Amino acid sequence: MIRGDLRPIPSDPLALGEWMDELDAGGELPQELVACQATPHPPTHHAEGDVYRHTRIAVESLPRALEWLHLSATLDRAVAVMCHDIGKPPCADPDTGHFYRHDHVGADLVPSLLDRIDPGGRVDRDRVAWCVREHLFWLHTDLDIVSDAAVAKRYCRDDGWSDDLRVVNLCDGLASWGPSGRPHLPYLEAVQHKIDEVRRRVVEAARRPKPVLRGHDVMAILGIGEGPEVGEWLARLMETGISDADEARRWLSETASRS
Repeated sequence: MIRGDLRPIPSDPLALGEWMDELDAGGELPQELVACQATPHPPTHHAEGDVYRHTRIAVESLPRALEWLHLSATLDRAVAVMCHDIGKPPCADPDTGHFYRHDHVGADLVPSLLDRIDPGGRVDRDRVAWCVREHLFWLHTDLDIVSDAAVAKRYCRDDGWSDDLRVVNLCDGLASWGPSGRPHLPYLEAVQHKIDEVRRRVVEAARRPKPVLRGHDVMAILGIGEGPEVGEWLARLMETGISDADEARRWLSETASRS
């Protein structure tokens, strides 16, 4: 039985799992989660069980993920973990065992679900939907060749959503058990290491002084083509400490004319 008057989610993010259990026992689960109970997983990739069992384990993994990442518990993070696979039931393909586009379908389902279990609007709908939409990034990414730009787009945001996505990724991974009945921890560690590396490089790049002119400017001013000479002039210009573009152009012209 699915009741229409749903109990709101608790204020304590770490009590979300208990809330799910109570609703499940009383036949009060939202229809999106009931559908997850009726949706099996391929055992080769999800030995933990059906989509709901996977989701429940992911929510239970929240404290471990937060400790791993040195983050605090928030409702946005907890609810994003709970919602990350709600798009699987309508996307299930029993012939292949795949759930194509469940990330996008799930993101579209988030507002309606949260309107019923969070009528007070405590949870950021857009934030949770974005995490659901982006949670498959590492599944579709080659860890060895992924670009810094692709990682930074998702994990170097200034609004805090990046950390929420990291939590969802980690909880999802901790709840995805292979044939051995355990999560693939070395891969989860490698993903977190990659994110930390990219974040470090992004911070370092931001600290570097911005060049007052660029290579194409040097080539136009001096009438030279591409090559190491352009880099040499840019290095010399940086050493002068000139920060004004017009002054830099004058310096280039005058210095080159004396060379």
